[in-house]
Amino acid sequence: MIELKRNDLVFTFPEIHRDAQLKITFQRTLRIPDDDNVYPLPPGLGNFPLRHVDDFSQTTPERWAQHGGVMMPMYQSEALWINFSSKYLDKHRTEYPFAVKIATGKTNAVTGDAWSNGLNADQQDYMVAPEQPWLDGYCVEKGLIRQFVAIPLGSGYSAEEQLTEKAEHGGMQIIVYSMKKSAFEERFPERNERFQEPDVMYSACFSECEAAPDMGLAPGGKMKQEIYEDPTTATDRTAKERTHALVGGFVTQFQACHQTILCRELLGCDLSTTEGFQQAKEQQLFKKVSPRAVQDAAEIVSGLLQEATAS
Repeated sequence: MIELKRNDLVFTFPEIHRDAQLKITFQRTLRIPDDDNVYPLPPGLGNFPLRHVDDFSQTTPERWAQHGGVMMPMYQSEALWINFSSKYLDKHRTEYPFAVKIATGKTNAVTGDAWSNGLNADQQDYMVAPEQPWLDGYCVEKGLIRQFVAIPLGSGYSAEEQLTEKAEHGGMQIIVYSMKKSAFEERFPERNERFQEPDVMYSACFSECEAAPDMGLAPGGKMKQEIYEDPTTATDRTAKERTHALVGGFVTQFQACHQTILCRELLGCDLSTTEGFQQAKEQQLFKKVSPRAVQDAAEIVSGLLQEATAS
């Protein structure tokens, strides 16, 4: 669900979690010089006013009504930055997590690629809230962005025209993905509950901010800003890959020592049966076989962890 409340775009997902709420505001700011120097982030000068396109259907272009969404006024002498704020949940000691994709003229502001639905974790094409508190412009390289500034559509300078050579869409497109309730409650359990790492899934909500037919957004001056990696994908994926490699290394080395990793083959009997358990006791296999297998396993694990730490 998307609502416009006092110049805030409020994305809520009551069907997923009652506290899944993200607010997005568009902040007016100074337009920094486009002289290829790198500048610090400029101050916020208040919210841009937002209005429902449908409320002005008698005076706005017909194609606006076809798209719907919201609109805002912006001078070419101004710039904007986008603020993200999600609801803090005291019981879980965190803000509710979201993935946010932003495009202008259907051009992704993070990657510069054409707009697409869904999340690409391999080449992260979205931002994560609350880790990413705001976005000031188009990511042009790691740690650097170019400001969002207004430009006449058709001038050839909008991001859309520079990348596609077309002045077709204009405006801004936003899609918000909320973390699934099951993943959120496993990753961020309430106090005194056990912490587990879940598979992360998101659900989406979409909105458009229209620009006038002859206006678009273009990359302006350069400033420092990070696009933070998604901790629920990049970190988890790397950890899983490293864990998989360690387990594979352990299996290979243990099999080289004992030709198997199965308990029944190590002992020569099946402990899940009464007869097998009695055989192991009578032949003192727990004293003769098990200690050596456990010692070998411990030495293998220790060696793998040392190698992993060193690398």
